[in-house]
Amino acid sequence: MNKSQNNKRIAKNTLLLYFRMIVMTIVSIYTTRITLQILGVEDFGIRNVIAGIISFMGIVTTAMVNAAQRFLAYGLGTNDMVQFRRTFSMLINLFIIISVIGIVLFELVGPYFISHQLTIPPNRLNAAQWIFQFTILDFVISTLVIPYTSAVIAYEKMDIFAYVSLLDAGLKLAVVYLLYITPYDHLITIVFMTVVAHLLSNLVYVVYCKVKLAGCIYQRYWDQSVLKHLLSFMGWNLFGTATSVMNVQGQAILLNIFFGPVVNAAKAISDNVHTLVISFVSNFFMAVNPQIVKTYANNEKEYTKQLVLKSSRFSLFLILLLSMPLIVNMKPLLVLWLGEGQVTDDMVLFSQWTLIHCMALSFEYPITQTVRATGDIKKYQIGVGVQTLMFIPICYLVFKLGAPPIASMILLTAICMIVLFYRVWSLSKILDITIGSYYRRIVIPFLFVAAISAICLHFTHIEPHSFIMLLVSCLMVAIETVLVIILLGLNKEEWIWMRNYVGAKCRKSGSRNSHSSNNISMMI
Repeated sequence: MNKSQNNKRIAKNTLLLYFRMIVMTIVSIYTTRITLQILGVEDFGIRNVIAGIISFMGIVTTAMVNAAQRFLAYGLGTNDMVQFRRTFSMLINLFIIISVIGIVLFELVGPYFISHQLTIPPNRLNAAQWIFQFTILDFVISTLVIPYTSAVIAYEKMDIFAYVSLLDAGLKLAVVYLLYITPYDHLITIVFMTVVAHLLSNLVYVVYCKVKLAGCIYQRYWDQSVLKHLLSFMGWNLFGTATSVMNVQGQAILLNIFFGPVVNAAKAISDNVHTLVISFVSNFFMAVNPQIVKTYANNEKEYTKQLVLKSSRFSLFLILLLSMPLIVNMKPLLVLWLGEGQVTDDMVLFSQWTLIHCMALSFEYPITQTVRATGDIKKYQIGVGVQTLMFIPICYLVFKLGAPPIASMILLTAICMIVLFYRVWSLSKILDITIGSYYRRIVIPFLFVAAISAICLHFTHIEPHSFIMLLVSCLMVAIETVLVIILLGLNKEEWIWMRNYVGAKCRKSGSRNSHSSNNISMMI
């Protein structure tokens, strides 16, 4: 396997995924604002509460996506296209079954729940029932397309994600425009058109897989052993995801019980900050994950180890670079976003500690993906799940003793770092790396760089008092963090690579300038 080409592919795919995320974020912010203006607060709230009924299936969907990506990437890693095609077909069979079960459950419970349990104005009940049906259809579309999107990721065709994102962005803008001109009920129209747009975007993945990717052809195939393996993997993956969700929801409930809804609002704002920043790291690992699975499947364990270690260092320094400007300038950034007078001290503290928690979480991604590559995740998920669930009783006890709200975020971060020891121990059972070696190469250098960056910024930062100064401050913090990473964070191998890379770029530029000078001389 050509490691140089793999590294270039990972870098290219990371940039494409970042581009995709930026486009989607900008369009989402704009369309959400316009949709709220057109629908009004009441209809906008109805749409979101109906979507929330089905949103809990996101836990199941996440488990399905992880399973599909792992098994398809493993098939490509072993170069067994027969098994790849069979796995692809079994995934479609499984997701058809899950879709049917989902439809039955939603139809049995949903209409009654909407009519008798939710607080919806009588004149909007019919619209609510209609958008519930459209939301079920959207769930089915999202479920059935998972094997195709997972195949695109397994083949590392991230440019397709970027192209489809452009299409999706255009369709979302078209839906918003249609709201201005349609004579029909705006609430029903936007949900129906959104489902149509989602269907068109996903059809691109289906057509592309059938035409361009080998093995992505459905065939009548049923294998009980493959199904059992898929369900086992999905089940334990679901357990891991569920424990994370329980901690998030448990924290929200405890904050509400002890401190009330104002603190919940602060936590909700910090959750938006968390989603934005962690998506950068998630996109990076979306490019790296297929390589981890493929190299492990191909028994290239030394290269898998290097990939895990290097991607860990890169992602940690990346999230440090993203987080430091936000942490230092959190209050003015929140004021710019939410408006003067809307920002509380709890919002600032929760948002800052959420970013610190994001850094702690970033250690987990390559380790978990390596465990998933083995296909045996039961012990790992049980170990991690049981330890992380200790957060709820400990948090309750801490609040009982009179701790402030922010103690919950500090505790969550601390537990995340404690569980890291178990994660690294699990990694050491798979790859040739000791716990001590991992901490010396990954954890201690990152904590050292983060601490030095924080100390430097504490003495050099000046509070911005205008929008221009805020931009300058964010830029200066980023530059200062980059310098600390380069001077103190890079190891010898990375220093040599950077020196050679910069030298090659300078020589190329000098050669181009010399060539241009010669051309000018000849012209004269």
